[in-house]
Amino acid sequence: MGIIINFGVSGRIFKCAENFHKLAELALKQDNNLAISSACIYGLTAELYLKSLDANTKLKNQSSGTITDGEIYSELRGHKLDTLLSSVNNPIIAEVESYFSNQNLNIENLCLECKDYFEHARYSYELTGAHVYDVTKVKLLADNLRSSIYLAHKIQPPRLV
Repeated sequence: MGIIINFGVSGRIFKCAENFHKLAELALKQDNNLAISSACIYGLTAELYLKSLDANTKLKNQSSGTITDGEIYSELRGHKLDTLLSSVNNPIIAEVESYFSNQNLNIENLCLECKDYFEHARYSYELTGAHVYDVTKVKLLADNLRSSIYLAHKIQPPRLV
């Protein structure tokens, strides 16, 4: 038997997203030939930021009622950014969307345009035909997801790298 608590944002998932975000930033600054790899990592970063908005904790308790263990997880599955965005069930998403709007950006359009970047770039050797990756857009998505989540919690985003 377990108790499920919705915390709203998972710091663990968010921190994981930030670590990949740093890696993408460093790779792109180091070598412009890493653009496809950076697009892949930025896509994963955006995925994890979205999944961090759907954090729950399942607490396991013994028959005595003592809580013995906890597991942080997201109900969101898959890699398609547009599907993940539409599946986020958290009031904070309104603040995230408002932040994008104030930046003259449309989060839905960015998620739709970049929806498959992680999967496609990761398996690019298996795909047929041309696949174009706009690193600027997926970077913009990741950067603004990060900033909007920090600001929704009234925290000024610290410098990433």
